[in-house]
Amino acid sequence: MPAREGAGSPFLRESAGRFRNRRVRVPDEINLKNCGLLDSRAAAVHRATLAEFDPDDVLTYPILQPVYGMLADRFGVDTDSLVLTAGSDPGLNLLTRAFPEVSRIVLHQPNFDGWAKFAAISGCVLDPVAPDPETGLFDLRDLARRLRAGAPAFVVVTTPHSFTGQVHGREELAELADAVAEHGSLLVVDTAYLAFTEGGEELVRGLAGLRHVVRVNTFSKSYGLSGARIAVTVAHPATARHLFDLDPEGSVSAPAVALLRRSLEEQAVFTAIWADVRRLRERFAAEVERAVPGWHARPSGGNFVTWDVPDPADAGAASRHLLGRGIVVRDLSGAPGLPAAVRIRSRNETVVRRVVAALGDRYRYLRRGLLVRGPAPSPETAPALGGLGIRTVVDLRLEEERRQYRGPEYTGATVLSRPVAGDMSRIRGNVRPRPSDYLANYRDMLTRAAPVAAEIVDLLAEGAEVPVYICCAMGKDRTGVVSALVLRALGVRTADVARDYALTARAYRALRSADARPNWTREDTLAQLRLRTSTPAATMRSLIAGIEAEHGSVARMLTLHGLREETRLRTVVGAFTHPAHL
Repeated sequence: MPAREGAGSPFLRESAGRFRNRRVRVPDEINLKNCGLLDSRAAAVHRATLAEFDPDDVLTYPILQPVYGMLADRFGVDTDSLVLTAGSDPGLNLLTRAFPEVSRIVLHQPNFDGWAKFAAISGCVLDPVAPDPETGLFDLRDLARRLRAGAPAFVVVTTPHSFTGQVHGREELAELADAVAEHGSLLVVDTAYLAFTEGGEELVRGLAGLRHVVRVNTFSKSYGLSGARIAVTVAHPATARHLFDLDPEGSVSAPAVALLRRSLEEQAVFTAIWADVRRLRERFAAEVERAVPGWHARPSGGNFVTWDVPDPADAGAASRHLLGRGIVVRDLSGAPGLPAAVRIRSRNETVVRRVVAALGDRYRYLRRGLLVRGPAPSPETAPALGGLGIRTVVDLRLEEERRQYRGPEYTGATVLSRPVAGDMSRIRGNVRPRPSDYLANYRDMLTRAAPVAAEIVDLLAEGAEVPVYICCAMGKDRTGVVSALVLRALGVRTADVARDYALTARAYRALRSADARPNWTREDTLAQLRLRTSTPAATMRSLIAGIEAEHGSVARMLTLHGLREETRLRTVVGAFTHPAHL
């Protein structure tokens, strides 16, 4: 007969299910939400370590004294002050368990999620302190004031802060340490990101060896050892002994110790990595601010940047936009002091360029009516262009076409005759030309189209003669190519340029028999017209791909035909706008 379950048993209650991690690795995904160090130089050091690792070393417990000696030199303390743990989580957990008399954790919010877990395990109560509502900055004096209002507590400071990157100075840390000592409490300083702060170690050097201060330092961020799970707690020897009473070192593995030891031996490699992270972080912040109006970077001492953005909807939309391009970032919106914010790790040059380009793609919109394209107007259709305020018409037709069909001069705008022609041999007389026939024509006309595109970028930069209308006979081939060169040179995505080109066919398909039509179409039936104006987006994508394979970018090709980079950048600044400012 089965045993009856005790109704009041404490072992039968339901779990909250909050802390199980379900990580998965998605192929080709760039995870910039997590901030472990991902650097090829660090990987090379770890690869060499593992290649030389003796498997016999996993048969016994690791020897820790050599690495303790190296860490003592690094942190400026005795080895008796150091406690190695399998990551910072076990170290923080040890602290809360080692002092069961303490029932309060005073800390800034937002903060590391693990503190809620440690509080639940140890029976502590979180006593959160919000940042300044006006500036969004954390003030250590606020922690001191909250501390004095209650019993002795763990007082938690993260520097640089893991959400915002805010760094606390030497004097303010010392002032808080004095307040904590006077209160009989314990200051816990989390320095996970301190390696990425210029002169960071000097900011906390004065705290080393104090009885009432504990420093917890993971090596996931600084040495790229997230998967090894190893960290150190730096404390007064008397405090460290309380942690050893709980046997903390049992979970530290021999491979993790070997990886950390080799990393410390290769300190010059990691010092160079940290310096590169700092330089890249500052450039990343500035480039995103240029690409996305309304985004403002917070000063950061970490290997990431946090931007305040116009509103939570914008932060969410940007995060989803990046996710759709395989880039995972952290939307911090709604956290205390962060009403609308996004945090992104600065991984390497290539990834930063990809993120900036992806954000620029989402936020770049050509100002309405700045650049218009279509067929050469007839005397009947010219007034419609006047109604659009067109000030410059760039006519790409040859002289004989202009003599046969007049019309641009009826717009009242300045007309610039810039003849462009390609190889029509595979198209002329062909009832149903293939996309490859048009592509050959487009490639042939590039040397004549590029100088015109460069000139149009100049016109847009000056701004006095806009809007600009680009036209040829159909408004499809020559106009399509020149317009595409202009748009792509200004940074519009290839997919969007190709979609713009494809709009030609849609416009002609929408024509009705009674509609005004360009001069050259008068003898065509609507069915013939629709056949002649097919514009598959793939044709334009192929043209642009070929240009970029040969020249690196469309902009670079246009510089060979007179476009100056400073002019192009001036056009980008003036021609595009952010959706919030439309």
